[in-house]
Amino acid sequence: MTELEKRIAAKIPGEDTGIEVKQSFCSICAPGFHCGVDAYIKDGKLIKTEGTLAHPQNHGLLCTKGCSNRSFVYREDRIHTPLKRVGERGEGKFEAISWEEAYDLIAEKLLGIREKYGANSVAFFSGYQKWYRFLLERFAYDFGSINFGTESSCCFTASKMAWMTMTGKMAKADMKNSHLHVAWGGGNHHSRYLNAKAEEELVERGDKLIVVDPRNTPMATRRAALHLRIKPGTDGLLANCIAGIIIKNGWQDMDYI
Repeated sequence: MTELEKRIAAKIPGEDTGIEVKQSFCSICAPGFHCGVDAYIKDGKLIKTEGTLAHPQNHGLLCTKGCSNRSFVYREDRIHTPLKRVGERGEGKFEAISWEEAYDLIAEKLLGIREKYGANSVAFFSGYQKWYRFLLERFAYDFGSINFGTESSCCFTASKMAWMTMTGKMAKADMKNSHLHVAWGGGNHHSRYLNAKAEEELVERGDKLIVVDPRNTPMATRRAALHLRIKPGTDGLLANCIAGIIIKNGWQDMDYI
């Protein structure tokens, strides 16, 4: 292998390799993140992605999804056109149709259902991608249906509703003024709240860390004073047991409650 071939194989930018780096951002996650991406381009094709070191959001870091942008862009089974089922449900038989045909078919089906059963018989649901959610939500309500949901319905929005019901506001992690930290079913070792550096700081000042997780995570094995390795699906039972002990011993803050 020649020196040039080695440089190309290593994806090193330069006039001799024909590889250039263009600045972009990752669109896989929520729009609020917009992690900066260095896109390595050769012959008009994306060959590699790295985090942009000077970007204020991610400072050169990318998660697994961000690093997989090339596979995301060029995935062979990615759908490029609307597909219409031509076989029985479950057979997996579809044919490509135009966008105009798709719009007409969707309109016909939705309006027919609304006329026969009412607008609330239709539920509008979005997956993780957040770019079009506000448009889908507006469309759902213009259609007349109150049934709008997303994956956030069992994620952030569900958490927010629980916080508002229990305390009246969304609580923020107050790591500096907390001395007992409970990581319940979260990979906090890699998160924004309790990363490896934060773990070291809380251990240095004598704080206790309890990890509730069926897995042996880095945080559980390296930092936890107590690792409750529960069976999957028993979180609710553990929470009720803890609440029962608190109430039995009178440890609850009744004025707060």
